[in-house]
Amino acid sequence: GFVTVGGPFIQDAGGARQGLWLGVFYAAIPTGTAIGYGYGAAIAAEWTWPVAFYCEAIAMLPLAYLFYRSRDDGSRVVAARPSGVDDAETAPPTVKEELAAIVHTRTFAWVSLGYAGYTGAVIGFSTFGPSIVVGLGLWDDQTAASLAFSGTLAFSGLVGTTLGGVLLDAWVSHKKGSRLRRA
Repeated sequence: GFVTVGGPFIQDAGGARQGLWLGVFYAAIPTGTAIGYGYGAAIAAEWTWPVAFYCEAIAMLPLAYLFYRSRDDGSRVVAARPSGVDDAETAPPTVKEELAAIVHTRTFAWVSLGYAGYTGAVIGFSTFGPSIVVGLGLWDDQTAASLAFSGTLAFSGLVGTTLGGVLLDAWVSHKKGSRLRRA
C-alpha cells in the first residue's frame, strides 16, 4: 500500500535531504500506531470503537484519491545488471530477477531487520505499556495511561527516526568516494 509507493516518491523528490524526508515519512508509521492507541482509547471512552475508524476513513480519502490519480507506472524499478551489459540490448528484468536483486543486498537485510525491531518495540510498548503502568499504580485510569503512553511513544518515534534520517544524510555526504547511495 501506501508505504510501498510513498518512499520512492519521496526519494525522487528529496534531493540531498532525502534521508531526512524518508525519516519523517517512515517515522509516521510507528508514530501513527502509537497515537492510534491513545486516539482509540479516547474515542472508545466517549463513543464507540467504530467512530474512530469512520473518522480515519474520512481523513484518508483525499490521500487515497491523490495516489489513485498518480501517473507513476513503476518503470523506475530495475534489477541490478552485470557491468558491461548494454541495457538497450537486454530484455526488461523479470519480477524474479528484481526480487533476487533486492533480497541479496545487505542494505535490504539491515533495513528489514532494523524496521522489524523498531515496529515490534512500538507495537509491544503501545499494547502492553498502559496495562503495565496501571498495574504498577502509576495511573488509575486505563484511558489516561493509554493517552500518556501513546504520546510518549509517538514523540520518541518521530524525533528518533527523523534524527536518524538527518544523521544518514550527514554520514553519506562525507563518504563521497564510496559506493553508498543516499537513503
